[in-house]
Amino acid sequence: MPDSNTNEVASHGFIKFTIAPRTDAPLETLVENTAGIYFDFNAPVVTNTTFHRLGRNFLTVGFWQPQQPKYALRVSPNPFVTEAVLEITGLQSLEPITLQIVDLKGIVVQTLQADQPLFHLHKGDLQTGVYFFNIEQKGEVIGSGKFVVGGGR
Repeated sequence: MPDSNTNEVASHGFIKFTIAPRTDAPLETLVENTAGIYFDFNAPVVTNTTFHRLGRNFLTVGFWQPQQPKYALRVSPNPFVTEAVLEITGLQSLEPITLQIVDLKGIVVQTLQADQPLFHLHKGDLQTGVYFFNIEQKGEVIGSGKFVVGGGR
C-alpha cells in the first residue's frame, strides 16, 4: 500500500480472519484480540482490543439462515426506506409466527406476531441501519437473517 501522505485513499487496508475455539473451552469464555500493525521498520500501531464471549444460539449474520432447507424467505425491498414485506415459504404448520427484530447492540427493538407467513415491516421508529431478525413458530427457531433500513423520506 502507498503511504497515506502519497495516496490517502489507496493507503487503507482490510484483513479478514476466523478462529476456532478449542473444543474444551467452556461457554462464557471471554476471547480478547489485539493486533499490531507494522509499517516499514517503525514500531507497531496497536489496535483497540475486541472481545467475543463463547456461547450458543446466536443470531447469524447472513441474509437468511434457515433451520431447515425447506424454509425460504424473501424481504422486498431490502434495503427499504418506508416499508417492506417479509414472506416465509415452506412452513408446514399454520400456527402463529413470531418475528423478533434486534438492533446491532443486541437489543430487541420489535416483536411482531402473525397468523400467516407474511409480515409488513414499517420503518416507524426504526433508525436507519442494519437489523437482525429471528423467526419462531411453536417455540422453535425457523431461521434468522438481516435487513437494512435506509435513510430518506
